[in-house]
Amino acid sequence: VGWWSEVKMLLRHLGFDRYAEAFERNDILCFKDISYMSEQDFVAVGIKGVGARKMIVKSAATLQNLSELVTWHTVKAFDQSVHRSFTPPRLDSDHFIARRSSTNPTGATYLSSDPD
Repeated sequence: VGWWSEVKMLLRHLGFDRYAEAFERNDILCFKDISYMSEQDFVAVGIKGVGARKMIVKSAATLQNLSELVTWHTVKAFDQSVHRSFTPPRLDSDHFIARRSSTNPTGATYLSSDPD
């Protein structure tokens, strides 16, 4: 199978495997890379559909936030004084990952109440 980037795993999860090669060809390999992309960048990579772009951006942002949260807890767990004085950020319902669904004509099912 070989090495899989964060972006390739995300695209596979969302059902957008067909875009993986284009992202890799453009060195877009991690969630943070996606956050730097403009609408024009997505079109240049080959993702012309607005729905696909929104799902990829929102999902990548959610996973990047979770990654940072886990890193914070791992590092700060060793420093009890800082750990007790700080309340970690709480993820609300807007941070759930969008998933593909065959029941929705757009292919998107959102776990939060607001899909935008």
